[in-house]
Amino acid sequence: MSNAVNRLPARALIEALGRSTGQEVLQGSQKLLAPLHGQEPYEGVRISRDMTYGPDERHRLDVYAPSQGASGRPILMFVHGGGFLRGDKKTPGLPFFENIGVWAVRNGMVGVNITYRRLPQHRHPAGIEDVAAAIAWVKARIAGYGGDGERILLYGSSAGAALIASYVASPSVHASDGHDGKGPGIAGLIVSSGYYDFAAMGGHETIAPYFGAGAERFSSLHGVVASGVPVVVTVGEFEQQKYQEQALLLATALFKRNAELPKFIVHAGHNHYTSVMGMGLDSNDPVLAAIKLLAGV
Repeated sequence: MSNAVNRLPARALIEALGRSTGQEVLQGSQKLLAPLHGQEPYEGVRISRDMTYGPDERHRLDVYAPSQGASGRPILMFVHGGGFLRGDKKTPGLPFFENIGVWAVRNGMVGVNITYRRLPQHRHPAGIEDVAAAIAWVKARIAGYGGDGERILLYGSSAGAALIASYVASPSVHASDGHDGKGPGIAGLIVSSGYYDFAAMGGHETIAPYFGAGAERFSSLHGVVASGVPVVVTVGEFEQQKYQEQALLLATALFKRNAELPKFIVHAGHNHYTSVMGMGLDSNDPVLAAIKLLAGV
């Protein structure tokens, strides 16, 4: 069990940063939250860094496992954002997104943070192929770290959320993840402030460069719904309207699929970045509670 208490700053401080996804808000969020996290070495956590899951220099992942023996733990695999142009599994000199893997271990899971090919050298479908390859790596090797490769939860933020939703909605790549084409091979999907209906996003600056002309045909909304995968949809309270609309579109589609309300969380007191940067700082965080429920821990 986590021993965290609420160490988040006053919500007014996060709200004052604004609703932009620009560098000023990113850096302000980092400065606000970084001092609140611990530093390596993390008690009870063993980190294996830069494991290779493919031939490209971006085909790297970090595994967060219990330092003492464990087995059969569910996997929380995190996929970072960055507009398909920036970002990594670990922010140099800062605790992000290491905080996610550490939280996973301290709450009965094994954490896996991955990075993937991105612009300008790579475009769709490189990212979903990379997610498939990382899942195949986990299925083949994670038992050695105390994990169960049949209990993978995919968690992504912003472009990472768009990417994992696109993976789930793309049956053509599922066979390459070691699941023999029988679906995406995961136990659940957690998407934070992503985009799923590209037409509704209008002229979003990252969609066309990555997905190309006619990007609307690659929207993941209907594919995620058709997959039958359990989904947790989250979006920050202090978000731009377009991200909140995307979350609502996906939640509404899931409602129609299941004839019941999905796990849809407006992440109170958070912006586009702090939702994931703050992971582990508040033991009463409803997003973390939803992840634990999905994982069965």
